[in-house]
Amino acid sequence: MKSKTVKLSTFISFALMSIVLISGCDKESDSSKEILQMIKNTKPVKAASEDGGLRDLSLYEALKTHQEHEHSSHHHEDDNHYHHEYKAHQHDELTHFCLGITTGFKAIQFADAQLSPNSRLNPKELEISVNGAMEGVWDIFSIYAGSKREFEGTDKPMSSSSFTFTAKTPDAAQELKFRLKKTIIPEKFFKLKNKGYGCGNKELGEAKNKALRKILSSSAQECFELVNNTSD
Repeated sequence: MKSKTVKLSTFISFALMSIVLISGCDKESDSSKEILQMIKNTKPVKAASEDGGLRDLSLYEALKTHQEHEHSSHHHEDDNHYHHEYKAHQHDELTHFCLGITTGFKAIQFADAQLSPNSRLNPKELEISVNGAMEGVWDIFSIYAGSKREFEGTDKPMSSSSFTFTAKTPDAAQELKFRLKKTIIPEKFFKLKNKGYGCGNKELGEAKNKALRKILSSSAQECFELVNNTSD
């Protein structure tokens, strides 16, 4: 009898988790509508295209692509995956506003403006990484470059220092180190994430949305601060 109870409990937990994943983390509300509009108004970046050239990549498209990466059971790791994924699902609704994607997108804008103030860098000319293993941040770097980018090293509990970025040109002629301002993401967000809470947690959702509104209502230059800037 005890075994059946445990199995039933496990099944219910799995079912509830599946419902959350299917329905998305960000239920429709006045707040989510506001954030969605801010996402759509965000200036695009130039990303790698399938033919080796450049294309406009909007934050909305990046979030949709990441959403499919999270929910699809057919997540391929080849480079073409990052070019084709969005096209196949462009009519689906955006239900998850990923803080990692949004922060990484703004980090690309910041690095591009700092390293090449008079023109936009080709994604192949910008090597960008982040101090933490946040999946969303690394996914936007992969989407931007058109090929897989991933964290190397030992992951640590998430904190404001996790959002420290390094950007450089391939010849290392110039290298930037910059970080997200500590006032952007509430400390409560990190505490809840490190305790294992997910997007279904009300407090975590409120903290995340507060951070999203700050990032989306600010320019990239207002979101980050330079740690150092070296050049030959």
